Amino acid sequence: MNLTTKNNCSNQLTGDDLCIAGDTLVAVADGRYCVTIQELAEIKSSVPVYCLDEYDNLRIRMMRKPKKMGKKQPVYKVTFSGGGIIKTTKNLKFKLPGGKYTEVKDLLTDDKVKTLARYKLIDKDMVVNSDKQGIAYTLNSYNGKDFNHSKLIDEYIEAYVDEVVDVFYTKSTNETYIDDCIIKEIKLCGVEDVYSGIVDVYRNYFIGGFNSKEVDGYQQILFVNIKNYID
Repeated sequence: MNLTTKNNCSNQLTGDDLCIAGDTLVAVADGRYCVTIQELAEIKSSVPVYCLDEYDNLRIRMMRKPKKMGKKQPVYKVTFSGGGIIKTTKNLKFKLPGGKYTEVKDLLTDDKVKTLARYKLIDKDMVVNSDKQGIAYTLNSYNGKDFNHSKLIDEYIEAYVDEVVDVFYTKSTNETYIDDCIIKEIKLCGVEDVYSGIVDVYRNYFIGGFNSKEVDGYQQILFVNIKNYID
């Protein structure tokens, strides 16, 4: 991924530019649930995001200064079974359950994509439990498994001991299976400005923000894992 060019964006991408449309939502770990990649680019600052390590463990790492990479580029619309849509360049990579990252142009209908679920409180009058002053709780699950998010945050803080970044603690849910991120259609859908950002160490992150079902007073929001960096 070429993020060091002098120009902020161009009308011609290189083969290494794996990008997403500006309205694509990114799963951020700073309490905002998700933010569009265009908004992150306009802010011009790094942001903590969810990602996967080499063993498929969920981690939090910094996405460095996301930016617009190209103007009016051909984009493909990837439609999922739950109705979610993501628009990307043809070589963006989605992670399949077997662990392989597969480019959009090589995906097949009915392929399943690695999924992160976040749960947002629907009724704002409900009391959200907290044992830390000023720390908000949301609900999360990954790959059909609960995870100890306190350990996830602790590992993140240790990795960024020299950087001060707000990260919201979370607790897990009993959700056991997610079936809304099965690919149903892939087609060229026109041209759009496209964006990207590089994530420290693991070079992947979660995008989507598809509203799914309600779970015990929470709205399930789904994100799929993508890689936008050529090894």
